[in-house]
Amino acid sequence: MRNSIAIKLGSIAITFLFLAGFSTTHGRIMEGRYLSPIDNFSVPVPKGIGQRLQDENDKNGGSVSFHDDFGSLRSIFYIRLSPATLKIQNDSEKQRANLKSFLGDYAMRWLIRPISPDASILHEGHLNMGNDNAYFALISIPSGSTLFDAKADKRHDTKRGVLIFVKNKFLYMLSSGENPSVFDLGKPAKSLDRLIKQEKKKLLSFKSEIIFK
Repeated sequence: MRNSIAIKLGSIAITFLFLAGFSTTHGRIMEGRYLSPIDNFSVPVPKGIGQRLQDENDKNGGSVSFHDDFGSLRSIFYIRLSPATLKIQNDSEKQRANLKSFLGDYAMRWLIRPISPDASILHEGHLNMGNDNAYFALISIPSGSTLFDAKADKRHDTKRGVLIFVKNKFLYMLSSGENPSVFDLGKPAKSLDRLIKQEKKKLLSFKSEIIFK
C-alpha cells in the first residue's frame, strides 16, 4: 500500500479536502451518475445550487469531490490494493488494524495535514457493518472548509467525517463536511456527540448510494 499511495498526492489532497474553484472531470456523467475513470464505482451526482465536480486519478486510484455554493461537500478517495494486501482482508483483525493505520499513517499524514498542519482527530473507532469492517473518524480541519471567510482572509475551519472500508479490490475513504452556514450564525455550536452521530448517518447514507464494481 505504501507505494500505491504515492499517486498524485498533492492534487488528490486538494481535491479531497476542497475544490480549487473550478471543475475538471476525468470520469463520465451518465443518467445523473458519476462513473469512475477506472470503472470501479458509480455514484449519484448531488443536486445543489452551483454544484461543481472535480476529480483526479491514475490507474491505481484517485478521488472525486462534489461541492456547491452553500459549502456542501462529499468526497470519495479510492486506491487499488496489492495482491498481498488483499490477502490480509481475509483476516478480520488484520483488516481492522489496517483501516485504523490508514487513517493515521496515510490519510492524516499525506492527504490532510499537508493542507491543514493543525488538523486533529476528534473521534475514531470501528463500525460494525455486517460482514464488512469499516473505520469512522471525525476530524477537525482548520482552514479546511470549502467556504472562504473574507474578513479573516482565509478559509473557514471545518469538521469532516470520514468512513474507511475495503470493497472488492479497492480501499475507499468517504468524506462529508460540517461547514459554517449563514443560517447557523448566532446559534450554539453543535456538541461533539451530535456531530459524530450526524456524520456517521450522512456517510452511511452516502455509501448506500454507491454502486461498486
